[in-house]
Amino acid sequence: SLTYAPGDWIFFRGGDSFTGCAAINSINVPSKGSASNSITLDSYGGGNATLLSICAGARALLTIDGVSGVTVQNLILSANKTQTAWGILIQNGVARNTVDTIVIQSNDISGFNISGPSQYGAEIFVTGQTTSSVCGALNNIQILRNKLHGALGATSPDDNGITGRSCGHNITNVRYSGNEVYHIGGHSPAPGGVSGNGIIAAGINGGEESFNIVHDNGANATTCGGPAGVWAFRSSNINIKFNEVYHMRPLPSYPGGGACDWAAYDLDVGVTNSVVEYNYSHDNAGPALLAYTMETWGPNSFRYNISENDQAAMAGGSGSIALSSGGVSYVYNNTVYRSGSYPGTTPPSCISFGFSGTFPKGTLVANNLCINSMTDKLGRTRYLDGGSGP
Repeated sequence: SLTYAPGDWIFFRGGDSFTGCAAINSINVPSKGSASNSITLDSYGGGNATLLSICAGARALLTIDGVSGVTVQNLILSANKTQTAWGILIQNGVARNTVDTIVIQSNDISGFNISGPSQYGAEIFVTGQTTSSVCGALNNIQILRNKLHGALGATSPDDNGITGRSCGHNITNVRYSGNEVYHIGGHSPAPGGVSGNGIIAAGINGGEESFNIVHDNGANATTCGGPAGVWAFRSSNINIKFNEVYHMRPLPSYPGGGACDWAAYDLDVGVTNSVVEYNYSHDNAGPALLAYTMETWGPNSFRYNISENDQAAMAGGSGSIALSSGGVSYVYNNTVYRSGSYPGTTPPSCISFGFSGTFPKGTLVANNLCINSMTDKLGRTRYLDGGSGP
């Protein structure tokens, strides 16, 4: 029943629990907020307060809609064993305005999921197209130092740590940094590419995914397209750097009923002018670096990354670096280390060049270091896999 103005603080007492569904929107913030003077939700006293969901279905425990200048920090947000799709939903139903400056930092958000073959959830969902299909622009979205995770271990049905969608590229100036994302198992059946993922820059022009630790995700994935640890989809000018991704893998074993990828880092459909650099990945079922060159793709770069024992299940072809034709890519100064054995009859490689198609003029693969002693069951190893046509 309250209304709020820029600069207000909304405190929840640390150690207490609060049950319901919350919204910061143009109804309870008639001014629509101020990017330079945030409304802040926080804990006070000792410890963190807990917000518990009773918002079952395609809803969020906390919705931020059409208001600029909102900070959410030092809270625990729990799905409370309900099927609530999103922990925090950031959108803009006031399409005439651009929502500017939303900061989500130092929270613990867990357990958010929804079932069904056409739906998917996330701990945090950032969307330039609202749940009622209104296109509204977002700018300066900062998601920092949160723990985003399932509540039931590695096979938790949560679909994504951070993801979203947009109208074109109407989400700008985004930073997803310093987060830990784990036990995002996904659910089955789910649409391809939207279940079991760590962090996705979706529909963004200008963004950074950095210093995140993403691990033990993708356990339940059964549809092809993803899952992946840190990636971009239909976005431009994205920098993925200084992350660590490990244990992207199905449980109990590959092939997981028709799924694919389990990649660490991916520049996917419709990604342009983006860079994956200075990242570390290890012990993933799929490739360390994936280029999926559909729609308008490239030029994009993969450089100065280190991969250790990725592509363990040969889930995305033979190579720890998995390239495909269709867009200009620059792949240089990466280090790939592989050891052990694969029980199938495909020789493991450091770099694979897809299965067909022509690589565009200007594509560069140079100065990569390959240390590969991994063999298939026939004892074969490859350094480079040229596929059957590129």
